[in-house]
Amino acid sequence: IGEAVVGNIGTSQLMNYTVIGDSVNKVKRLQEKAQGGQILISQETCYLVQDYAEVQSVGDLLLKGQSQSEPVYEVVKLFDR
Repeated sequence: IGEAVVGNIGTSQLMNYTVIGDSVNKVKRLQEKAQGGQILISQETCYLVQDYAEVQSVGDLLLKGQSQSEPVYEVVKLFDR
């Protein structure tokens, strides 16, 4: 959860469509910690999906670029709607 900048970033010689921001970096770090087929989410995201998914805590993880560890959850099941 957080702000991000989305759009064309670069120079007139090399332009890329991309997304940047702290929230994007956090998601990338969670993806790097995940095993094949595993979905890891932050506490903020866990709160938002609580009506749609069953999650279990994997404990506190220190993500690269962060000063302190934070709770991380694994999505184990999606609810039928």
